[in-house]
This record gives sequence, structure tokens and C-alpha cells, in this order.
Amino acid sequence: MAKEKLYGIIKNVNVENEELHIIEVEINNYDNDGNPKYVASTEKCICKRLRYNEGMFLEKSVGNEVDMRYLCAEHGRQVCGTCVSSLYGNFLEN
Repeated sequence: MAKEKLYGIIKNVNVENEELHIIEVEINNYDNDGNPKYVASTEKCICKRLRYNEGMFLEKSVGNEVDMRYLCAEHGRQVCGTCVSSLYGNFLEN
């Protein structure tokens, strides 16, 4: 069985009021309470405009594809349209 992809929303730490971006993440470790610690599994966000090391995860912004659609809807137009469009597709799943 394939591992479910996880995504996170990151914000550029160097620029105020810039778009938020989506990046693929993975669980790196767990804290003392058993909560997962996340790291980017790619160097850049989905649209390739923001590098992981230039950003930081928004609090409670990591989830699977379905979760990420809801999180992006909550943040609205703040989230990069190119990144959001990658969460939707016109393909058939088997």
C-alpha cells in the first residue's frame, strides 16, 4: 500500500503579506507527547516559487490532500492559486 501524501502550508519568513504556498511534507520524528514533527520532503513548494528554507509552516497546517483543500479554503485567496490547483485534478481513480 502506498504511503498517503502529506502537505503543509508555508509562509515566507522574509516578506510580509506574500502568498502562502503548499509543500509536500513527511513525518521526521515525534515529540515527547507523541505528536509528529514535519519536514518538507521537497526543496521547493509546489509552484516552485518558494524554497522550504525561506518559509515556515503555519500552525496546524499539515494534512492529506483532502485536509489541505479545506485548509486552503479557510485561508482563501491568500494561498497561491498554482499550489491550490495541484490539489484538484480531472483524473479517474481506480
